Amino acid sequence: MKNSLLIILICLLGSIMLPTITAQSLKKPCKRITLDKITKENRRGSYFIDRQKIKNLKGFKGEVLFENYPNLIELNKNNSLKYVGKPRKWGPIVEYGYQLYHKGFPVDRHMCSVEEKDGFIYRITYRDLSADIDTTVLITHEEAVELAIKEVPGRYWWEHKGYDDSYPNPQLYIVKLKDTNEYKLCYKVNVYTWSPIDHVLLFIDPTTSEILYRRSQVAHCSVGKTAQKLFYY
Repeated sequence: MKNSLLIILICLLGSIMLPTITAQSLKKPCKRITLDKITKENRRGSYFIDRQKIKNLKGFKGEVLFENYPNLIELNKNNSLKYVGKPRKWGPIVEYGYQLYHKGFPVDRHMCSVEEKDGFIYRITYRDLSADIDTTVLITHEEAVELAIKEVPGRYWWEHKGYDDSYPNPQLYIVKLKDTNEYKLCYKVNVYTWSPIDHVLLFIDPTTSEILYRRSQVAHCSVGKTAQKLFYY
């Protein structure tokens, strides 16, 4: 009889304390996720944070996640993440994109992806930049345009009415130079010509005016047919 009364008393006390414990647990702040807790790193250097590590992040939209938790992931002290674009839906998953910035300049091909599913943050994927990049700029936007036009002679699309948006618009990006592990701040410029037909991507050194990279974005092929129309995009 005494044992039965003791069990009933314990159950009553537990039912009274349980809501208090639950309420307190909801007030606990999100724990900072550090590199030693990341599950794996892929061959491109992207880090994946497993959903089990962030399962307590319920109710936080990916687009404002780092505003609420700026130290959620460890980045280089000179780096930051800025939300870009609109979220994309992949079935039940909503993906939010963030651009990595180094000393205020965007880093080419370094993005952070935040995936949300059923109101929970499902997974975070990101690439960091550990180097300390020199961000000195000595040539102006207009000078970069002149260099690009000089480098890619021809008849340009922006010379035609309605194609004004194709005029070269150099943007400062931190890029990884081809065949090296070196990162450098460059003017990234696209030049479009219709004679000859071409779309050229240039990286221009903002301190020396040197063309560091040039590549045609037009793919050529040889086929045994005659084209009736020209499609350019």
